[in-house]
Amino acid sequence: VFSRRCADVINGSGAPAPGNPAIEGNAPRTGAYEDLDAMRTEIRNLMTRKGGIIRNGRDMTEALARVDEFIGQLDAAPLDEPKAVETFNMASVAREVLSAALARRKSVGAHFREDE
Repeated sequence: VFSRRCADVINGSGAPAPGNPAIEGNAPRTGAYEDLDAMRTEIRNLMTRKGGIIRNGRDMTEALARVDEFIGQLDAAPLDEPKAVETFNMASVAREVLSAALARRKSVGAHFREDE
């Protein structure tokens, strides 16, 4: 189904599939973001230190707040280069992982909550 839809869009015979408005640029973007390399490094470090295998609610909440700051900066600025889009994707995945980890209070498998 999806390959047919992709082919139809590429060939111009189908309606464009709904996408991520943050990437499509439907809204005007006038903001600026910090250095992308520094942002990516901080996301990696946050996920390693606060969203790793041994987690606790306080650290994950702090990491989620910082990742949300990054997403706010990236969402307001033009994503006009691949590195910016990749950084936005990194931050989005980090947000989802942290949100899911915060919601799971039990230690299961490789997810260990030291505060529960």
